[in-house]
Amino acid sequence: DVFVFLGSRFIVYLLLGLLAALVGQTFFRTGLFREVITGSAYIILSVTLIIYAFFRIKPLCMLKNLNEMPANQADRRTLLVPLVGGLVTGLSLCPSLLLAFTGAASEESIWKSITFFILFFLGTTVYFIPLVFLGLIHGKNVIHIIGKIAAGMAGVIFFAKGLILLINSISS
Repeated sequence: DVFVFLGSRFIVYLLLGLLAALVGQTFFRTGLFREVITGSAYIILSVTLIIYAFFRIKPLCMLKNLNEMPANQADRRTLLVPLVGGLVTGLSLCPSLLLAFTGAASEESIWKSITFFILFFLGTTVYFIPLVFLGLIHGKNVIHIIGKIAAGMAGVIFFAKGLILLINSISS
C-alpha cells in the first residue's frame, strides 16, 4: 500500500515536472521575464505558505467518497485508496507544490525541471516516514508545531529569494 501510494505520487510529480518544463519553455523564454515572473510568484506563494502554516485553513478532502464504497467492493478499495491517495496528494494545490512548480518552470531545460520534481518527491517523501510511527506517538501536537515552523521558514526563504530575483531584474 505504501509503495502504491508513493508510486502514484512519483508519477504525478514526473508529469508535473514535464508540464512545468513546457510552461517554462513556452512563457519564460527571456531571462528578464523569467526573473520577474518567478520572483513575483515566489513572493506571492511564500506569503500563502506562511499563511497556510500559521493560520487554520480547512483542507478540501477529495478522498471522503472512497470510504462510502459498498462493502462488496472492499478488495478494490484496498488498492484504490493508496493509489488515489497518492494521486490526490501529488496534485494538491498547496503553496509548497506551487512553489515547486514555479521553480521547475524557471529551469532552463526539461531534464532540469523533471529532476527538480524528482528531488521534490524525495524531499517530501521523508515527511511520510514518521506517519508510520504516528500511532505510537501521543504528542502529535509537537509534530504539528515542527511542521508549521518548517513551513514558515521555507516561506521566509522563498520570499527572500523572490525579492532578490525582483531586485536583480529591476536593476538590470
